Amino acid sequence: MKSLVEMVGLLSCSPVADQDDPSKDLWMPGFDHVEQDPKPFDIRVPATARVVIIEGNYVLLNQQPWSQIGEMADER
Repeated sequence: MKSLVEMVGLLSCSPVADQDDPSKDLWMPGFDHVEQDPKPFDIRVPATARVVIIEGNYVLLNQQPWSQIGEMADER
């Protein structure tokens, strides 16, 4: 499973598609709060998505590797 930082990198360099094409969708990990475990390939990000909101306790932490996410984001 790729790390969240790697997945955000994929999001930041993926072009936005004009038409729905499931083969270009990205699948991001989620988190199961009941089981307290990450869930790989839990969240589908369609290739047509123009805005993706990423949230989490450490997403904008000014410490490696988390700080890389803020550098890739268009907005914080």
